[in-house]
Amino acid sequence: MYRFVLRRLGLLIPTLFGISVLVFALMHLVPGDPAAMVGAEADGAVAANVDATAQIEGFRRRYLFDQPLWKQYLHYVGPFSLASDGHEWFGGTGRDPWNGLLVLDLGSEFLRPQVDVGSELLRRLAITLPLTALAILLAYLLSIPLGIYSAVKSGSVFDKSSAAFVFAMYALPTFWIGLLLQWAFGRTGLDWLPTIGLTSPDAAELEGGARLMDRAAHLVLPVACYAVGSLAYLSRQMRVGMIEVLGEDYVRMARAKGLSEYTVVSKHAFRNSLLPLVTLFATVLPALVGGSIVVETVFDIPGMGLYVYESLLRREYNAIMAAVLIGSLTTVAGLLASDVLYAWIDPRIRLSGRRTDG
Repeated sequence: MYRFVLRRLGLLIPTLFGISVLVFALMHLVPGDPAAMVGAEADGAVAANVDATAQIEGFRRRYLFDQPLWKQYLHYVGPFSLASDGHEWFGGTGRDPWNGLLVLDLGSEFLRPQVDVGSELLRRLAITLPLTALAILLAYLLSIPLGIYSAVKSGSVFDKSSAAFVFAMYALPTFWIGLLLQWAFGRTGLDWLPTIGLTSPDAAELEGGARLMDRAAHLVLPVACYAVGSLAYLSRQMRVGMIEVLGEDYVRMARAKGLSEYTVVSKHAFRNSLLPLVTLFATVLPALVGGSIVVETVFDIPGMGLYVYESLLRREYNAIMAAVLIGSLTTVAGLLASDVLYAWIDPRIRLSGRRTDG
């Protein structure tokens, strides 16, 4: 087990290196120029008498946009800064010698140089993680029993009606579900729940318990909106996995022994039926970290997803590349966790990739 984990962790380094090259290349090949955004702001600063052309040229020199791509990439990876005030080994002044991913420096935003991308990502993650963790937990807690019951009652009225319901939920666009929830439970409908933001405007004046309830009320609709699509997909996967396991020989043997259906399902079929959901776990971690652009935009939640969307509009290369790398890292971690969970759930599956049925 330990050797397997270490081997997979060793593969993490070239994987992330390849991802960093690909993301860097794509970001510099897409249409748009962040220097133009700076120039547009400078044109609007008439009162400050700012020279837009000089500001654009200074911006390009500062972020090495006037240098070849290979030099920009080496500056981005680090650990040495190749800028004019970078390491003396590369012709810099030595005032700021270190830079890049290898020293955990994700850079700063272009239009807001005082904003450190790493600190901003941590602040946004503190908002996104609780939201998405609750949504994913809710989706799993509901999808597993729903999928099991649908498999046990395969072909019944409940199975057909639940299938129609979850497929309808899965087919609806997330933004449309969010708008429906806001219309139904907001001020235009039942007026039960807040629909915008994470707290009320007067939340700072509330006591501890009241403030906690205010935050919980604001999370209900975003969590529900986020969980709907996952619930539909996971419940179908759980149903398929359970139906497949219920047809196995060892399950038929358990029934032949006279065991109750509850015992057969809970103690003999349940564990192996989880394998499809374990496979999907690799996609759960990136969603947990990345959040949902649509949900956070509809409900005006300043989390990771909204930050990525805003960064795309502003051509904030550093923020976008950092978010993609974090998502890639969590994807690899999810794949590793899925492999380990596979071996734990089904001992017949060996970490070497072989499966023995004996």
